[in-house]
Amino acid sequence: MGLEQFNNPAVLLALVAGLTIGLNQFLKKIGLPEKFCPVVNLVFGGSLATILLLEMGFTIFHSVIVGILIGLGAGGFYDLKEVFKKWKG
Repeated sequence: MGLEQFNNPAVLLALVAGLTIGLNQFLKKIGLPEKFCPVVNLVFGGSLATILLLEMGFTIFHSVIVGILIGLGAGGFYDLKEVFKKWKG
C-alpha cells in the first residue's frame, strides 16, 4: 500500500469530487451565495478532473466530459427531484 493506488483514475476522480465538495462547503461558510455553488463545482471540479485525466493519457473529449460530470455530480446537480417539486408547485 503506497502511492501506486493514485495511478487509478477512479481513486483520483473520487478525490477530486471530495475536494470539490470540501471547497464548496468552505466557500458557503465564508459567505458565498448558494446560487454560485454549481459554478464553483463545475469550474473547480471539472477543471481539476480534466487536467488529471489528460495527464493520465485520456483523450481531450473524454477528459472534458468526465470533468463536467464530476464537477456537476460533486454538487448534487444530477438530483433534480427538488427542482421538479418546486416546479410542480
